[in-house]
Amino acid sequence: MLCDYDPFLVAPACLYLASKAEECTVQARVWVQLTLKYEVQALLEMEMCLIEELQHSLVVFHPYRYK
Repeated sequence: MLCDYDPFLVAPACLYLASKAEECTVQARVWVQLTLKYEVQALLEMEMCLIEELQHSLVVFHPYRYK
């Protein structure tokens, strides 16, 4: 459960995953530099935890249509 994890690690992991979904990926090391508390490996492991909690359902409903 995500409540078992540090929210200061979950938040940047969520933003990292969201940036991938929008195809404007910000590198993991940039998120780590902003938090000043964790290493890149911890962020990437939290990303995997998030994906597991979402049960691999990564469908993004977007208000705009593809042309």
